[in-house]
Amino acid sequence: MTAALQGYIDWYERGRLAPYLREKRAAFASAAMFEAAQPAGDMSDPPASDLVLIRTVSSGIRHRSDFGAGRFEANSPAGAVFPVPPATATTIQVDVPHVIRSVCFPAALIRPQLEAARPGRDPFDFGRLHRGGLEDAHLVALLDRLWAEAGEADAASRLYAEGATIAIMGALLRAAGQVPKPARGGLAPWQLKRVQAAIEDRLAEDLGLAELAALVGLSPWHFCRAFRESTGLPPQRWQLARRVARAAELLLATELPVTEIAAAVGYDDPGQLATLFRKRLGTTPSRYRREHRA
Repeated sequence: MTAALQGYIDWYERGRLAPYLREKRAAFASAAMFEAAQPAGDMSDPPASDLVLIRTVSSGIRHRSDFGAGRFEANSPAGAVFPVPPATATTIQVDVPHVIRSVCFPAALIRPQLEAARPGRDPFDFGRLHRGGLEDAHLVALLDRLWAEAGEADAASRLYAEGATIAIMGALLRAAGQVPKPARGGLAPWQLKRVQAAIEDRLAEDLGLAELAALVGLSPWHFCRAFRESTGLPPQRWQLARRVARAAELLLATELPVTEIAAAVGYDDPGQLATLFRKRLGTTPSRYRREHRA
């Protein structure tokens, strides 16, 4: 966990709204997340040093708020998302008890992504979204998946968290009418070959997006877009598919126990490999070995 995320966790847990905290999660270095059940009244917060997204879980939340771009009134449904820029105090008066999730993205982590998408712009200015938030099913699904992945602890979850962070920033820019320039095609053949070889050769390692992007001289933002255009999959899903394929090969070609095969593809706990097999192949590693051996 980065110092920035730990700072936000400390800020949240020691603030005046700390008694309403219900659950917290951290997605590696990518995000810190909190769920809180709060009463009606003044829910204003002092400034945090990083980008914070507030996502409503309850529906019909009537509030009068200012997230740094002027006061507005809203009756927000479940799934409304409000971005709060770094170093911005909020004013929030809520009429009813409610449940929210807040997600902190370290400014140092996402600044290069946002600057690469919008050169010369304030990286944390999402325009009209600061004056009323947005309702976007795709963005909410990304945030909910990030929340779920924070409960995992494997390398693929870390890669997913990094990719989801980039996708969330892209969804915010699109909703704000500040769409990043489309990637011009996918990766060049040599770039794709180098990245796929790195994933294959280091399948059990905790490879991050920044490291993969650096192999081909791209920013993580453009690398994710180009990799998906070339393969049809984001890097995390490609890695998962290769882990399943490698594990299946080892199950059929060797007598290695499942625990050693799991470790060979990046899982200290063989239960994680079993979960992945059930999701992808509808069976367990042991059953796969029994049913597919000649």
